[in-house]
Amino acid sequence: DRRHLFDSCFRLTRRLLSVAAAVSGIASVHSAERWTLVGKEMEVVRDSTSGKEVIYFTNAAYQNGIFYPHARGWSGDSRYLWFTSTRPRPDGKLILGETQLMAVDTQSGELYWLATLVGDANFPNREIFHHADYSPGTGTIVFFDMRERDLYALRLADGTVSRLLRLEDGLFGPPPSLTEDGRRVVFWAKFKGPGPNAFFKGTTHGAFYIDLDETGTKAIGPARMVISYPTRIIPDATEALRDHINITHAQVNPHDRDLIAYCHGSYAYPDGSGHLSRMWQVRSDGSNDGVILPTPAGRYHTHEL
Repeated sequence: DRRHLFDSCFRLTRRLLSVAAAVSGIASVHSAERWTLVGKEMEVVRDSTSGKEVIYFTNAAYQNGIFYPHARGWSGDSRYLWFTSTRPRPDGKLILGETQLMAVDTQSGELYWLATLVGDANFPNREIFHHADYSPGTGTIVFFDMRERDLYALRLADGTVSRLLRLEDGLFGPPPSLTEDGRRVVFWAKFKGPGPNAFFKGTTHGAFYIDLDETGTKAIGPARMVISYPTRIIPDATEALRDHINITHAQVNPHDRDLIAYCHGSYAYPDGSGHLSRMWQVRSDGSNDGVILPTPAGRYHTHEL
């Protein structure tokens, strides 16, 4: 009826106004004045096959990678594109195994250095795009260092970096996953044990979360484990029970901070076809753990949700 239609339109209008206010706030949070300008490499070319215009924001001198597909790689106002690069630090120092966290202004083509993902030759940056996620709510980027020992938060408004968590006896599994409001970060990690012995391979994978303050730069309390799986020794991976399958790609629902998705994979069947269940979900208290979508025989499901 008309009253119901009016109420629906009123709620929609309020929602649009709140989104507009949020976006206008985002623009001020993402001022590049406090970032380090390192140059401009933009080149516009015409594709010979399609005839369409192609814009290159970086050149091929170094490896440059956008954030992982299920991470937010654009600023809330869609002006800046976040990426990582193997290029040197702004002072020219080049350290093997390090990666630079960067931004490009897609309007001007200007490149900015934001932070360094510390590493060394013992931790080669094979997959440089795995290590970060972004929240438009707090205007922050969370990232792991290349050693996968430390979790940091970068405040884009002023360029400050703060450490959120260090794993003394484990390794983070990239990438981290942020809620849209930037108040919870979810990640997976691996630890030694149980084993190795006749039954266990010697590693345990788990999904975790840690809550952050209103700025998104300070942890509130310790990290909490949601669920974990030890890797088992099973003669035939195609007959493996779910405990043989490890945990990767933990992702938090953007609007439901207690709904966490993750992926199962084994070293023999990275798509989860060993037990036809690549994609899983669980509540933050460990309840309702189960398959999201069974993988049909002969098909493959990847890990982006």
